[in-house]
Amino acid sequence: MASTLKPAPLSTEAHSLDHVRTRMVKAGPSLSTEVHPAPLAWSEVVKDGLIEACGSLKAAAITMEMDPSQLSRDLPSGAFQLKRLEKLNPQERAIVVRRMNQAFLDLMDPKEYASRLIDRMQGELNELRQFISEVA
Repeated sequence: MASTLKPAPLSTEAHSLDHVRTRMVKAGPSLSTEVHPAPLAWSEVVKDGLIEACGSLKAAAITMEMDPSQLSRDLPSGAFQLKRLEKLNPQERAIVVRRMNQAFLDLMDPKEYASRLIDRMQGELNELRQFISEVA
């Protein structure tokens, strides 16, 4: 029994890539798809405050009567409950609150906020100017 083989279709002509040009791209955070910089995470501020207040995250976890590995998981995931801070003594709590105050207070000052916004916008304009000069 003879099998009939169909001839392979003729290959199509590939489009030329002569018009495609490579361009240099600045490496680094400018390639991020993020439009606005990430806000300062509460968990990082609380973590820094706990380390300052208690000496280490392990000591802070023990003071707050929780497992150290649980604290290490809860902080970055956002699952940490602020009510746990009630287990700290008043001085330790004050240190954590001071850290939070330092990290977020300037957001309440409209002049400071406007100044940082101008700086960020100027940086983005400079990056855009550099990109245009590299493309041309």
